[in-house]
Amino acid sequence: MFELQIPNYIEFISKELTFKESQIKTVLDLTLEWATVPFIARYRKELTWNLDENNIRDIIELNKNLSIKKVILKELVENITINMKNITGFVTLFNSLKTELNYLFK
Repeated sequence: MFELQIPNYIEFISKELTFKESQIKTVLDLTLEWATVPFIARYRKELTWNLDENNIRDIIELNKNLSIKKVILKELVENITINMKNITGFVTLFNSLKTELNYLFK
């Protein structure tokens, strides 16, 4: 009925902050390995193409905000799906009652 299309966050962040997708992916991968912002900025410059601490924080923050929105959107879609199933059930019940009433009052 409803399908949640998961956007490509790396592509979105890349366009939003005007960095290369590979830079975004590298920063996010390093944060998954528990690397800190100062560590990434100082010791992983060759991997991030010299992103500074502010750039790295911007990437991490935007990714965090998008992740939160994704969870909210997923819950909303699940609720809509449940409600649509309930409505479909009510319509089926209504149609059956209508058929029965038509049969009884003919």
